[in-house]
Amino acid sequence: MAETKIVLLTFSFVVVAAVLFAGCTQTQAASKCTSFSDQFEKENCLNYMATWYQDPYACYDIKNMTLRESCLSDAVDPKKATKLKVQKNNEDRMVETIVVNDSATQTQTAQPSVETDEITICMNAEGMSKDGCIHKIAIEKLDLKMCDEILSESYRRPCITNIAIGLKKPDQCTLLKITSDQQLCNFYSGG
Repeated sequence: MAETKIVLLTFSFVVVAAVLFAGCTQTQAASKCTSFSDQFEKENCLNYMATWYQDPYACYDIKNMTLRESCLSDAVDPKKATKLKVQKNNEDRMVETIVVNDSATQTQTAQPSVETDEITICMNAEGMSKDGCIHKIAIEKLDLKMCDEILSESYRRPCITNIAIGLKKPDQCTLLKITSDQQLCNFYSGG
């Protein structure tokens, strides 16, 4: 009888410890996304972080099955993580170059708007819409003013967000109309 009590107490202790431990553990990727209350933003964050950290377990918190499958695929592909990190390093270098050039000249010169030829070339080469090409070129040049030329919100929102993140300027996030978009933008741009 005493042995049964000891076995039951030990078993109960192990079960309680496992439940408490499971509630306390969280992957590094998932912990980066806890501040988002909007499910869509949280799932996009989880997808990005799971790929960055090559942590497929973070993908299981994504309810959208299509995004979850994509996340699982990307989170076990080191080439995807490397591509993200190279892209971030390139963006950081572009920001450093812009800052150095601005401080060297000490003048604020407005960049001219993208010429129609450049947009047309993009549209023909990439098979994209005008808004898609403006979005692409604006992000490549980190030109926030170009985002104003975009008519579609589906291209305008990520244009502003990506440039604010690339420049590490959370104050640019106020140009977004939706509060949850502003929060996401602030989080990634260092705000």
